[in-house]
Amino acid sequence: METLTAGLKTVFDDMTSRVSGEFVRYFMASGVAFVVDAGTLFLLTHFLGMHYLVSAALGFTLGLLTVYLLSIRWVFATRRIQNSHHELMLFTLIGIGGLGVNELGMYFL
Repeated sequence: METLTAGLKTVFDDMTSRVSGEFVRYFMASGVAFVVDAGTLFLLTHFLGMHYLVSAALGFTLGLLTVYLLSIRWVFATRRIQNSHHELMLFTLIGIGGLGVNELGMYFL
């Protein structure tokens, strides 16, 4: 029984360490994506005179692409969806929902 308990503790500790490391890396990747998103919005709106909703959509898209690339290359140790096309499609669909929320927030605020 003691061996089983020790084995379960080791598996739990390894899993917790991996997940917490992924959480920290995802938080950092999200920060980089935010800088890309907000920076694009600012640069396109203030320096190129682009409409703020168009700038926000482009910034959001670049930020989404940034966090996706960082996630597959650096954040997560394993990929749950093996087909990269399906993975990108799912990520994009979730991002489209986020883009809608982002655009509505920009418009109303």
